[in-house]
Amino acid sequence: MTPPETPVLSNGEMRRTVEVARGGSRWFGPTGLSGPARTDLPANTTVHTLLGAIRNIGRIYCSVISPPNPQRGLPSAAAKVVFFDQNAAQLFWDRYGRGGRQQLPFVVDNVEAIVHRNRVRVEAQNYRRCSRVLCVSGRETLIDVNALVQEFQESFCSEMDQILVRPAEGPDGILIVEFHFGSFRCQSQTGYRLLHGREGFDVWFGRDPCE
Repeated sequence: MTPPETPVLSNGEMRRTVEVARGGSRWFGPTGLSGPARTDLPANTTVHTLLGAIRNIGRIYCSVISPPNPQRGLPSAAAKVVFFDQNAAQLFWDRYGRGGRQQLPFVVDNVEAIVHRNRVRVEAQNYRRCSRVLCVSGRETLIDVNALVQEFQESFCSEMDQILVRPAEGPDGILIVEFHFGSFRCQSQTGYRLLHGREGFDVWFGRDPCE
Protein backbone atom coordinates (compact mmCIF):
# COMPACT_ATOMS: atom_id res chain seq x y z
CA MET A 1 0.00 0.00 0.00
CA THR A 2 1.41 3.40 -0.99
CA PRO A 3 1.71 5.85 1.93
CA PRO A 4 -0.17 9.15 1.57
CA GLU A 5 1.46 12.45 0.73
CA THR A 6 3.78 14.11 3.22
CA PRO A 7 2.82 17.52 4.65
CA VAL A 8 5.65 20.03 4.75
CA LEU A 9 6.12 23.42 6.31
CA SER A 10 7.85 25.94 4.08
CA ASN A 11 9.68 28.98 5.34
CA GLY A 12 10.51 31.25 2.42
CA GLU A 13 10.44 32.00 -1.28
CA MET A 14 13.59 29.87 -1.71
CA ARG A 15 11.42 26.87 -0.73
CA ARG A 16 13.54 25.64 2.14
CA THR A 17 11.16 23.50 4.16
CA VAL A 18 10.22 22.05 7.50
CA GLU A 19 9.09 18.56 6.61
CA VAL A 20 6.42 16.82 8.65
CA ALA A 21 6.49 13.12 7.80
CA ARG A 22 6.12 9.58 9.15
CA GLY A 23 9.78 8.62 9.23
CA GLY A 24 12.37 7.83 6.58
CA SER A 25 11.83 11.14 4.81
CA ARG A 26 14.51 13.03 2.93
CA TRP A 27 15.82 16.58 3.27
CA PHE A 28 14.86 19.20 0.72
CA GLY A 29 17.12 22.15 0.05
CA PRO A 30 16.32 25.32 -1.91
CA THR A 31 14.78 23.28 -4.75
CA GLY A 32 12.48 21.32 -2.45
CA LEU A 33 8.93 20.57 -3.56
CA SER A 34 6.77 23.04 -1.67
CA GLY A 35 4.45 25.91 -2.39
CA PRO A 36 5.26 29.58 -1.75
CA ALA A 37 5.33 30.72 1.88
CA ARG A 38 4.32 33.96 3.52
CA THR A 39 6.90 34.12 6.28
CA ASP A 40 10.31 32.73 7.24
CA LEU A 41 11.25 30.72 10.29
CA PRO A 42 13.26 32.90 12.69
CA ALA A 43 17.00 32.92 12.04
CA ASN A 44 17.60 31.85 15.65
CA THR A 45 15.20 28.88 15.57
CA THR A 46 16.28 26.08 17.92
CA VAL A 47 14.92 22.61 18.60
CA HIS A 48 13.45 24.07 21.79
CA THR A 49 11.44 26.77 20.00
CA LEU A 50 10.56 24.53 17.04
CA LEU A 51 9.39 21.50 19.01
CA GLY A 52 7.87 23.71 21.69
CA ALA A 53 5.36 24.82 19.06
CA ILE A 54 4.18 21.22 18.58
CA ARG A 55 1.83 19.87 21.24
CA ASN A 56 -0.89 17.20 21.31
CA ILE A 57 0.22 15.79 17.94
CA GLY A 58 2.56 12.80 18.23
CA ARG A 59 6.07 11.52 18.90
CA ILE A 60 8.94 13.12 17.01
CA TYR A 61 11.19 10.67 15.16
CA CYS A 62 13.73 13.29 14.15
CA SER A 63 14.17 17.02 13.69
CA VAL A 64 16.89 18.89 11.82
CA ILE A 65 17.49 22.63 11.73
CA SER A 66 19.56 24.30 9.03
CA PRO A 67 20.91 27.72 10.03
CA PRO A 68 20.66 30.81 7.81
CA ASN A 69 23.08 31.16 4.91
CA PRO A 70 23.09 34.81 3.78
CA GLN A 71 25.83 34.10 1.22
CA ARG A 72 23.37 31.89 -0.64
CA GLY A 73 20.52 34.33 -0.23
CA LEU A 74 18.93 32.37 2.63
CA PRO A 75 18.56 34.79 5.56
CA SER A 76 16.25 32.55 7.60
CA ALA A 77 16.61 29.19 9.28
CA ALA A 78 15.11 26.03 7.83
CA ALA A 79 14.16 22.76 9.48
CA LYS A 80 12.41 19.45 9.11
CA VAL A 81 10.35 17.47 11.60
CA VAL A 82 9.53 13.79 11.10
CA PHE A 83 6.88 11.97 13.14
CA PHE A 84 6.97 8.28 14.00
CA ASP A 85 3.60 7.47 12.48
CA GLN A 86 1.14 8.47 9.82
CA ASN A 87 -1.66 9.43 12.21
CA ALA A 88 0.46 12.13 13.85
CA ALA A 89 1.48 13.58 10.50
CA GLN A 90 -2.14 13.60 9.34
CA LEU A 91 -3.24 15.27 12.57
CA PHE A 92 -0.60 17.97 12.11
CA TRP A 93 -1.79 18.52 8.54
CA ASP A 94 -5.44 18.69 9.55
CA ARG A 95 -4.65 21.26 12.22
CA TYR A 96 -2.07 23.48 10.51
CA GLY A 97 -2.01 22.50 6.84
CA ARG A 98 -2.79 24.87 4.03
CA GLY A 99 -5.98 23.19 2.93
CA GLY A 100 -6.32 21.20 6.15
CA ARG A 101 -9.56 20.97 8.08
CA GLN A 102 -8.78 23.62 10.70
CA GLN A 103 -5.98 25.72 9.12
CA LEU A 104 -4.80 27.08 12.45
CA PRO A 105 -1.65 29.25 12.49
CA PHE A 106 1.59 27.39 13.19
CA VAL A 107 3.78 29.81 15.15
CA VAL A 108 7.46 29.36 16.00
CA ASP A 109 8.88 32.00 18.33
CA ASN A 110 6.13 34.51 17.41
CA VAL A 111 6.59 33.96 13.66
CA GLU A 112 3.86 32.25 11.64
CA ALA A 113 4.82 29.67 9.03
CA ILE A 114 2.69 27.94 6.39
CA VAL A 115 2.23 24.16 6.10
CA HIS A 116 2.07 22.74 2.56
CA ARG A 117 1.61 19.30 1.05
CA ASN A 118 4.63 17.49 -0.37
CA ARG A 119 4.66 14.67 -2.92
CA VAL A 120 7.32 12.62 -1.09
CA ARG A 121 5.97 9.31 0.25
CA VAL A 122 7.53 7.70 3.32
CA GLU A 123 7.02 4.71 5.60
CA ALA A 124 6.02 4.77 9.28
CA GLN A 125 8.58 3.92 11.97
CA ASN A 126 7.54 0.95 14.12
CA TYR A 127 9.17 1.88 17.45
CA ARG A 128 6.18 1.73 19.77
CA ARG A 129 7.97 2.19 23.09
CA CYS A 130 10.64 4.62 21.96
CA SER A 131 10.80 8.41 21.97
CA ARG A 132 13.23 11.31 21.85
CA VAL A 133 12.97 11.59 25.66
CA LEU A 134 15.61 9.55 27.48
CA CYS A 135 15.00 8.99 31.21
CA VAL A 136 17.83 8.05 33.55
CA SER A 137 17.45 7.23 37.23
CA GLY A 138 19.86 6.28 40.00
CA ARG A 139 21.23 7.44 43.30
CA GLU A 140 21.78 11.18 43.52
CA THR A 141 25.42 10.57 44.41
CA LEU A 142 25.89 8.55 41.22
CA ILE A 143 24.15 10.66 38.56
CA ASP A 144 26.10 13.71 37.43
CA VAL A 145 23.96 15.53 34.86
CA ASN A 146 26.80 17.67 33.51
CA ALA A 147 29.04 14.63 33.14
CA LEU A 148 26.31 12.76 31.25
CA VAL A 149 25.76 15.71 28.90
CA GLN A 150 29.50 15.84 28.22
CA GLU A 151 29.55 12.08 27.58
CA PHE A 152 26.70 12.44 25.09
CA GLN A 153 28.48 15.29 23.31
CA GLU A 154 31.70 13.29 23.05
CA SER A 155 29.94 10.12 21.86
CA PHE A 156 27.46 11.34 19.23
CA CYS A 157 26.08 14.46 17.56
CA SER A 158 22.87 15.73 19.12
CA GLU A 159 20.74 18.75 19.93
CA MET A 160 19.05 19.10 23.29
CA ASP A 161 15.54 20.49 23.65
CA GLN A 162 15.62 20.60 27.44
CA ILE A 163 16.74 18.70 30.55
CA LEU A 164 14.35 18.09 33.44
CA VAL A 165 15.62 16.94 36.84
CA ARG A 166 13.11 15.55 39.32
CA PRO A 167 13.92 15.95 43.03
CA ALA A 168 15.53 12.93 44.65
CA GLU A 169 13.02 10.66 46.37
CA GLY A 170 13.09 7.87 48.93
CA PRO A 171 15.67 6.93 51.56
CA ASP A 172 18.24 6.11 48.87
CA GLY A 173 17.91 9.52 47.21
CA ILE A 174 16.84 8.23 43.77
CA LEU A 175 17.14 10.94 41.14
CA ILE A 176 15.32 10.93 37.78
CA VAL A 177 16.64 13.01 34.87
CA GLU A 178 14.81 13.49 31.56
CA PHE A 179 16.97 14.33 28.55
CA HIS A 180 14.70 15.74 25.83
CA PHE A 181 16.74 15.35 22.65
CA GLY A 182 15.74 16.93 19.36
CA SER A 183 15.43 13.47 17.79
CA PHE A 184 15.01 9.82 18.61
CA ARG A 185 17.01 8.78 15.56
CA CYS A 186 20.73 8.63 16.41
CA GLN A 187 20.23 10.79 19.53
CA SER A 188 18.10 9.42 22.37
CA GLN A 189 18.43 6.09 20.56
CA THR A 190 22.22 6.22 20.85
CA GLY A 191 22.09 7.60 24.39
CA TYR A 192 20.01 4.61 25.44
CA ARG A 193 22.51 2.19 23.96
CA LEU A 194 25.32 4.04 25.71
CA LEU A 195 23.78 3.87 29.20
CA HIS A 196 21.66 0.72 29.09
CA GLY A 197 23.09 -1.92 31.40
CA ARG A 198 25.41 0.49 33.20
CA GLU A 199 25.70 -0.41 36.87
CA GLY A 200 23.50 1.72 39.13
CA PHE A 201 21.51 3.20 36.22
CA ASP A 202 17.94 2.56 35.10
CA VAL A 203 17.27 3.82 31.57
CA TRP A 204 14.02 4.04 29.62
CA PHE A 205 12.17 6.21 27.10
CA GLY A 206 9.73 8.79 28.46
CA ARG A 207 6.70 10.55 27.03
CA ASP A 208 7.36 13.06 24.26
CA PRO A 209 5.70 16.41 25.15
CA CYS A 210 4.84 16.78 21.45
CA GLU A 211 2.32 13.93 21.88
